[in-house]
Parts: sequence; structure tokens; C-alpha cells
Amino acid sequence: MIGLPVLLLAACGDIPQPFRHEGANLAVAPVAARGVVVRPLDPTPRSSQLADAIVRRLLAAEIPASTREVVAGAWVISGAVETDDAAAALRWTLSRSGGEVLGGVEQKIPAGAWSRATPKTIERIAAEVVDKLMDSLHGGAAPATEVAGPAIRLLPLTG
Repeated sequence: MIGLPVLLLAACGDIPQPFRHEGANLAVAPVAARGVVVRPLDPTPRSSQLADAIVRRLLAAEIPASTREVVAGAWVISGAVETDDAAAALRWTLSRSGGEVLGGVEQKIPAGAWSRATPKTIERIAAEVVDKLMDSLHGGAAPATEVAGPAIRLLPLTG
């Protein structure tokens, strides 16, 4: 009596495993960021404050973010700064954990304003970075637009 169910199970063969795969399964990868790591531009305190301000903006937009690697597969916002006598050029890139670049932002700031950046200046820079990367952070989705529904005409009842 016990042998019959075992015999029937043995005759079934392998169980299908549609989600088993080698490497990353792009079919189930999230389109939008699961989390974002913001890396400072350079090792200066001003760059750390800017990275923290970007994190605060992302958190306010309900996007999990940190300056530390806390989520496996998190996207990365990193940047570089180039300065000369006239201006500082801040170049930001948003990339997936695998290195695929999803978006970028370039900002030109007067050299004096960057070297003596106040908290208000840092907040403005952070707001611009997050605003310009927001579509990419949400998977590149176009903003929702209203679609006109079908026209309906009511006819009087006859007969």
C-alpha cells in the first residue's frame, strides 16, 4: 500500500523549475531601483555632505538610499569633479550594480560657490541631481499622461 505512492512519484520524472537559472535572470529583475548607493565625488567633507544630501532627497522620494553598500544589487550614483579657475564641473552617473549606465547629470558651478559651498548650496545641487535622475531611477518610465476615453453618444429609445 505504501509502495504505490512511491512508485507513482518515481514515474513522474523531474519537476519543472522555470525560475532556476544561471546568473542574473533579467526576466524577473526589477525595472526600478531596489536601493541606491550614493558615492561622494572625492574624499573631502563637502563631497560627503553632498552625498548625504542626495541620500536625504532620495529617501524623501521613497527610494531606499545610503552612502554605504547595504542592499545587494543596489544601483550606484557616483561622480567626479573637475575644477579650474572659473568653475567646477560635477559629473554624476547612475548605473546598475553590473556597471550598465542608466543616466547622467552634468552640473557647472562657479568655482567660488563650490569651494565655499554652504548647506543651502549643497541642498540645491542635490535637488538638481535627484530631479534629473528621477525618471531613470523609476526605470525610465515616461510620465503618466491622460488618455482620452472613447466617445459615447446616447441615442433616444425608439420602437
